[in-house]
Amino acid sequence: MTEMLRRLDASDALREVKPLCMRFLKDQSKENAVILRRALEQLTDDACQELHEYLLLPLVLVLKKEKREALVAETVASIRVVLEKTKVNDESLFSDIFLQLLFVVSAVKENLQVSSTSEEVKLEVCNALKSLINCALPRVLLHLYSLDFRLCLSHAVTILLLLAEKERNRKLQIAAMECLGTLACNTVNDIFKSAALFEKAGNAFAGFFPGISIALTRVILDAENRSQKVSAVAFKIWGHVIHICLGDTYLEALCPDDEEKHKTKMPVVCRNEEWAKSTAEKLLILVDKVLPSLAMCADHVKLAALEWAHTLLLLCSRSLEVLAPTVLQMVLALSADDSERISMQSRSVLDEVANQMLVLDSLSLTEILEEDFHRTLGKFPRIFRTGSEDEKLNLVKLLCGYLRIFRTKIAKILMSPTVCQRLLGILFLVTEFDTGKLNLLAEQATSLDFQNAVDPAINCCRNQFMHFTNMNIYREFTIVCKLLGTYGDIMMLMDALRNKIEESARHRKQAILVLANVLRSLTEDTEGGHASAKLEDSGFIGSLLEYFVSKNLWDLPLTGAGGAEGTADAIQQRSLCIIPLDKMNSNILQSCLLLDAVAVLSQLSSNFQPLLRICLCPMLEKADSPNYLVSHVACTTLWQVARACGYSSISELIHHNTDYIANTVLFKLRHPSSHGDVTRIVQALAKHSDKSSAGLLEDVGHEVLNALDFCHKDNALPFLKVLASIVVYLNTWFPAAPKMGGLKDSVTMQMPPSKTFRQFVEEFHRCKTLSADMEFTDEELESSEAVPEQDVCDVEMDEKPPVPGHIKLLVQVLKRCIHLQSSSNIYIQTAVLSIIKHAVIPMSCYQDELLPVVHLLWQPLVARFQKDDWHLCAKAFEVVSSLAETSRDFIRERTLREVWPRLAKFLHSQHAVSKNKGKAYEITSAFKYQLVLLRQLGPISCQLEVQEQGIDLLASAVVPYLELLQPLKLQEAAIECIENLARCSADTVWYCVVMAHCTSETPWSPGPPLQPLPLRQTPCSENSNVLRVMAFLTSLDEQQE
Repeated sequence: MTEMLRRLDASDALREVKPLCMRFLKDQSKENAVILRRALEQLTDDACQELHEYLLLPLVLVLKKEKREALVAETVASIRVVLEKTKVNDESLFSDIFLQLLFVVSAVKENLQVSSTSEEVKLEVCNALKSLINCALPRVLLHLYSLDFRLCLSHAVTILLLLAEKERNRKLQIAAMECLGTLACNTVNDIFKSAALFEKAGNAFAGFFPGISIALTRVILDAENRSQKVSAVAFKIWGHVIHICLGDTYLEALCPDDEEKHKTKMPVVCRNEEWAKSTAEKLLILVDKVLPSLAMCADHVKLAALEWAHTLLLLCSRSLEVLAPTVLQMVLALSADDSERISMQSRSVLDEVANQMLVLDSLSLTEILEEDFHRTLGKFPRIFRTGSEDEKLNLVKLLCGYLRIFRTKIAKILMSPTVCQRLLGILFLVTEFDTGKLNLLAEQATSLDFQNAVDPAINCCRNQFMHFTNMNIYREFTIVCKLLGTYGDIMMLMDALRNKIEESARHRKQAILVLANVLRSLTEDTEGGHASAKLEDSGFIGSLLEYFVSKNLWDLPLTGAGGAEGTADAIQQRSLCIIPLDKMNSNILQSCLLLDAVAVLSQLSSNFQPLLRICLCPMLEKADSPNYLVSHVACTTLWQVARACGYSSISELIHHNTDYIANTVLFKLRHPSSHGDVTRIVQALAKHSDKSSAGLLEDVGHEVLNALDFCHKDNALPFLKVLASIVVYLNTWFPAAPKMGGLKDSVTMQMPPSKTFRQFVEEFHRCKTLSADMEFTDEELESSEAVPEQDVCDVEMDEKPPVPGHIKLLVQVLKRCIHLQSSSNIYIQTAVLSIIKHAVIPMSCYQDELLPVVHLLWQPLVARFQKDDWHLCAKAFEVVSSLAETSRDFIRERTLREVWPRLAKFLHSQHAVSKNKGKAYEITSAFKYQLVLLRQLGPISCQLEVQEQGIDLLASAVVPYLELLQPLKLQEAAIECIENLARCSADTVWYCVVMAHCTSETPWSPGPPLQPLPLRQTPCSENSNVLRVMAFLTSLDEQQE
């Protein structure tokens, strides 16, 4: 038909459609049915409303007689088109169409079971029935739910349930269930619905409720292997039917209808409390069968199940109270689903249930939930010892869900000491630690970005739990603690946890972890603001902080027997007390957890500044712990505390609290025997301070020197470590000013390149003769000496700048190192050499203070080279390198006279030992000493501007290492050393190289005036190292020319 039919009025529409209807009645073919359906689709709603009886009459007549499936499907489709555009207010017409549509899919000879007609016909019938119910007005619907029509309605429900259960076409199953939902007063015309209509529908479907529930249960369970969408629709329709029949609102408004019941002899269900209770008990059986299937369902099925649960828990809470625990367990499990949408929807349902419990004060439901809560707690020991990770996660999620429902009732539930102790015991079981692993001791630094660390506790606890490795379980545990902190009695919980910490060491770590997470909930949730203020006002935070840093909890041994730290008595005591591995791991974990708890307390308090006097020095002590994990967590805690107090960095925190840091440190330094931790405090103080705290370090350094003066030499190591830390950071804050000289300047000190060797000899002879002929009188000598004296006086009259405090401290430190160099303790010797090496660098600009100390240090330092401890010799040589950089001319002659011969002797003697050695030799201290000498002798010679005699001594010892049989690293270092020596005296180096590698039986002379020697004109080409050195010497000559 044309588009103009859309705008036709009723008379015009009748004029156009009537011929088509007549033709269809005469010739009942599929083609005519299709033409008629298309024409009906073009009609307007108003025209269709006026003509609906005329249009439906021929279609119903054909439907009564026709058996051809294709024609029946088209006819039913035409009926559906008309019904979608009209409203039916005639009960007889409604009944006629309703019954006729049912007859199409019913087998009369088979007790009105579903006929064997095609799926297309069944689908069209379901859609037509749905449209018929939707277009029926309330008066007609009341007739539908009346007792007179009950048999027809019963047959319709039976047919639709059979279609939903038996058919395999998904569209047909869904259409049948949606049609069933429409029959249950779930129509699109909400404006026509009334309380009376819902009451009639509930009364009618109460008789069908068992059959509907059983059939839909089968659909849900059977659809697991076929269609998830079918299960979702089944949950939706089932929930609506439950709401119609058992909704609290409908049951409350129900009035007795005995008069209507006496009109029929049919069995009629009376919806009363007894019926509701009986139905709920039977429904529980079906629910128990259905809910386990949700674990493997798709997300949209879980969402539909949540809507179904929402109906049961909120709209039928009183009538189906017996189902609440079972349904709640399902919602609780889904509240922690991996899908964010499902978890959010589940938590929304739980929140509504919790709010309803508060409003209605449902004691019976609360009692049931509490009973199930205790039953759930009883499952934890078995599941966490023998269950899988998924079972453990689901169980913790279930516990979390129960607490989310209880909310404000948590405080009341935990008022029972038995329940409180049981819940804490479960939390301790969940977080039980496995301290028998090596990973805590082997933990190494991966990143120093502790400022960005959010939760250091989870990092130190990772992979340490005994009963699980899935960290999702730990996250659920933190949510449980958050709920306890938000809704529980915080003071009661703190007292219970503190008692657990004090009772024994078995659950101490778990109790600290639970306590920290409970307190953290007060910092994250706005509802915890009142509780945190209450804790602060009561002084509980300060009291708890003092308890955390008490000696019994805080001072734990973190290393095993042995080690060099501490006094001689302490080392001997540790050697007698071997700490087991599990005990060390336990101490490491406890230290990390305590530090994290301190960080939480700092964020909880609005004014934590006054409490820094309690915890700042203990935190600094942990920041220098020998265990990296503890040190890293301590640094993170320091940063969080600094941020909580309004500081931008740890150094600023230290700078603004220097008063009581200094008081604490100075007091402990005066009593070192009872405060062994003071050394680590000072080292951490130096590490995390900046230049602004130099004054504090100076005061601490002088106090350390005083303590060092009163201790035995063998007990000096801890104080030397403190001084070493102070010296290193003073060296960083006050670097030496750059000095002229070194590798580049040493080249300019050589003879002018324009003179040949012959010219040099002639000039030397002339100067020597001239100096022998000159004679000075006493007056001339006095006059010549008068000028420098006057110059000196002028210089002395200039006022010297004041010596900085850190230079004075370094001078005192170096003076203490003089006699300590002779100690027999290798650790003390190493520490002293390290101090000297770093302390002289900042003093390079203060020669008047530096040189006298260097003079005193020199003889003990030289004595280091007389022993065969190559490790100490290497450290001593590093000190010589630092002195060469700072003192230069002052130690040049001393070095050439006292150090150079000993170094050359070692290199000569060790040359034969290192020949043909493999990789194993490279780990020996002798090799390391050789390597240090070969790498540093060249730069030191350039800094000291060593002349020919000293260069000859060194070059003769270094050149043998050019042999290809030496280890490769020594060869490379020897080449580099020779090149640096050549910059001081190229001729001397050349002579040493040719004497070692260019000898020959045939004499050779570079010129007629010179006596021939048994040398080759060119070096041996087999040694690439020699060729490389000779090429460098040639290039150096070309640069000078």
